Amino acid sequence: MVHTAGRTVRVGVEIAVLALILLLGYLSGYNGGGNLMATLLGSRTLPRWVLFPLLTVSIAVGPVIFGTQVAATIGDEIVNLERVGPEVLAAALVAAAAAILVAWRSRVPTSTSVALVGGLVGGALVHGGPAAVHWPGVIKALLSLVLSLVSGFTVGFLVFRAVRWSLRGASPRVGNAVARGQYLTAALQGVGYGANDAEKTMGLLAALAVLSGVSHRFQVTWPMIALTVATFVAGMGVGGWRVARSIGMHVFRLRPVHGLSVQLAAAATVMTAAALGGPVSTTETTDAALLGVGTAQRPSMLRWAVVRSLLLVWGVTMPLALAVGMIVSFILGRV
Repeated sequence: MVHTAGRTVRVGVEIAVLALILLLGYLSGYNGGGNLMATLLGSRTLPRWVLFPLLTVSIAVGPVIFGTQVAATIGDEIVNLERVGPEVLAAALVAAAAAILVAWRSRVPTSTSVALVGGLVGGALVHGGPAAVHWPGVIKALLSLVLSLVSGFTVGFLVFRAVRWSLRGASPRVGNAVARGQYLTAALQGVGYGANDAEKTMGLLAALAVLSGVSHRFQVTWPMIALTVATFVAGMGVGGWRVARSIGMHVFRLRPVHGLSVQLAAAATVMTAAALGGPVSTTETTDAALLGVGTAQRPSMLRWAVVRSLLLVWGVTMPLALAVGMIVSFILGRV
């Protein structure tokens, strides 16, 4: 009887964790989806009825092309989930959701990767101590995130300079071609998101499958990919516009050539990281590329109040998620 009751409680926890994973995927649509749409909305290139199916298909294609190395990093290389159990996973998800909601309320996107890593580490420290954390995996994730900012800014700066040089003296017809080129770069950016950020949700689903005994090894399946894309697109449609308007219209006045440069730089950076298995943040990479393009155009055109808000939110995401993860893990450990 005791065994049956314990199993019932465990199943209830696993269902709650599944719901939290899907909630995080949905909120990622608010955060990452808004960021993906930002340059397209700001440059007024793609209508919504084209943008949604384009991003949906390209995000789903990402894991097919680049594999699921990033999912393995998040789901298997940050903490020993089999040692600490689903409660720590639940704590990490609550922490990540809280960080994303705080950022969304501020109309600024933040890194789901940073929030998840912070929540996982905070929960694991409380539940299993430092030994429960895979510190090489944490270092790998943090280095990838720092590199996403540096490389996004640098590649955005260089790509815009190259594009502007190649278009010097171009006719209006070439300008129209640049605008149409955003269909391709938007698709590439979606592929990059699917191969990196979206895989974080897939990795958590795969980890839960192992913890619950549904799967005997860590693997991302087609239903996991479909669930991730569906929840993300739903969140993007409901809450993504708030972030998209803030970033796409308020950092600096975007033209199609800016949007093309940002998308190309972000897609190249994120897809390279995905091929190497590094969990960079598409959100931070895209925003860093946006700042790089604005700096290449003219630093004075950037709205620095918005830039400061971005940097502030990025700075508090990790400690906020770490603290919430520790608190939630402590509470769950006492229940």
